[in-house]
Amino acid sequence: MVNKMNKKYNITLASPQGFCGGVKRAIKLLNDAINNKNIKKPIYMLGSIVHNNNVTNSFIEKGVKLITKDDIKDISEGTIVVSAHGVSPKIIKEIENKNLDIIDTTCEKIREMHNLINSKVKEGYQIAFLGKATHDETLGVLGLSDNVKLIENDSITNYQDKTLLVCQTTLCFDEVENKFLFLKEKYPNLELANEICNATKTRQSGAINASKNADLVLVVGDKTSNNCNTLVEVIKINACKNTYMISSISDLENIDFTNIKNITITSAASTPDEDVIDILNFLNK
Repeated sequence: MVNKMNKKYNITLASPQGFCGGVKRAIKLLNDAINNKNIKKPIYMLGSIVHNNNVTNSFIEKGVKLITKDDIKDISEGTIVVSAHGVSPKIIKEIENKNLDIIDTTCEKIREMHNLINSKVKEGYQIAFLGKATHDETLGVLGLSDNVKLIENDSITNYQDKTLLVCQTTLCFDEVENKFLFLKEKYPNLELANEICNATKTRQSGAINASKNADLVLVVGDKTSNNCNTLVEVIKINACKNTYMISSISDLENIDFTNIKNITITSAASTPDEDVIDILNFLNK
């Protein structure tokens, strides 16, 4: 356990680390809004701007208010910030009807996916979406059109000849490819648009390569982050079964460091650098 760690470890930092481009952009937009006197206050976050409690709490400490979509009806003034995960057009319309200002921090990759889906729906396609049912990104996508249906129990609702499989941007690339091949056995005309974010693929492959010889892998991030959960899964499958998600130093208390020499540390795309540095400094002591 942590209190018995009295030896030096060989620690490898997987690459890349730190915020991805979409997270950096979202955080910058919100910080700029806070510091801009011309932005109507108060500022509301419609859900966590990124899935990391430390980031969310840092903005709450700056006076930003965290809300859900159900709170919009009770807001009469100010600015609502749409998170990096995107929202449905219906929610955007509701905000506009309240004459509230909007700052949209939707990740460009997700916006690109929304545009693809809208275009394919106009062409007469049914969209089968592969994603986590309760994830903010999934909810936003499902709200684009009635022709977008979530894949549940390996079944496609209202399957038709023109059906396109689209996936959440933070899933495992290989998992999506395998799921497509499985579904295509049942639905021969099914097409695929693998929308896994390039930053997600790079982070997954980098973490796997850095973990091949590890006795222990620590994935620093938040349990609400899907790309963090996916990182843990792909590392366990492809590199090191002894892999744990941690969000702070205190989480190390639940890990057995007996016979551990080589440690790899990676992090989610929404994990601040300082969170990783804190873990690294603690282990080096």
